[in-house]
Amino acid sequence: KYFKHFCKYDKRMIIIDGVLNSIAPAGLTKFTIPSNVSIVGYGVFGSINSLETIDIPNSVIEIQDRAFDFCTGLKEVNIPNSVKSIGQWAFRGTKATSIHIPESVESIGNAAFNECPNLKSFSGKFATDDGIMLIINGEIISALKNGIVNLFIPSNVKHIGGQMFCEVQSLETVTISEGVETIDIQAFAYNPNLRTINIPNSVMSLG
Repeated sequence: KYFKHFCKYDKRMIIIDGVLNSIAPAGLTKFTIPSNVSIVGYGVFGSINSLETIDIPNSVIEIQDRAFDFCTGLKEVNIPNSVKSIGQWAFRGTKATSIHIPESVESIGNAAFNECPNLKSFSGKFATDDGIMLIINGEIISALKNGIVNLFIPSNVKHIGGQMFCEVQSLETVTISEGVETIDIQAFAYNPNLRTINIPNSVMSLG
């Protein structure tokens, strides 16, 4: 049932050269990543629905794609001030209520925090003042979809990705600032209560 090699701390893990590559998921509700881990590997905790709490140590500098993807029982996400990179869909579908991005983070993959049903705010680096979205280099990386009625897209956004704000049931108005250049396919699709959307002259491509 458990791995017998590579980790002297816990036989349910495989750690090679500082990368946590695999874990045996059976009965996993709480877990502390050991301090000899610098990279949380691709999909290593993905879809472990029993996982409720995770302790990520300050030794971790990278959280790879899908690391905690659809861990639907995970209630809290604490990213230490050592992490430099967070991959695509890294925490998608978790039950976290808030996400704080520390100053150490340099890059975040697309949709890293999307589809989190209980998420109410972003804070820290890359977060907008209203806590609704994360913006890096002119692109919205992740955004809330819960309880938003009036959405304001700030002027430092250049690109709105596909389906970024689709199926936001509460959304009624969207104001897009001058400076946005591209809006991808279905960016605001399937919003039954959306009544008003203002598209500025700066938009050159509309999906």
